[in-house]
Amino acid sequence: MKTLRNGGALYRGVDPEGQRDVVAYPGEIVTVSDAKALQLQTDWPGRWEDLGDSSLSGEPTTEAPNVLAGAAVADPKPRRKRGRPRKAAKP
Repeated sequence: MKTLRNGGALYRGVDPEGQRDVVAYPGEIVTVSDAKALQLQTDWPGRWEDLGDSSLSGEPTTEAPNVLAGAAVADPKPRRKRGRPRKAAKP
């Protein structure tokens, strides 16, 4: 079993040795059979990073970095909606 990181677009396929679906989002780490790892690296050179042999006993690994880290920070001052100007205050 090999551990690979998907460095490209979404991949969906089947691992024939494990008889299971392989779904890998960009940046995600998956565990596949040696034959499937060779096929992925041959078909898409440079897209799959080999992280070495898997120490797991056939269990799939689905880990991805936290892509939203720091992106969910609230805007300090809410923006006013565009439209009609405010009415003048009555004296």
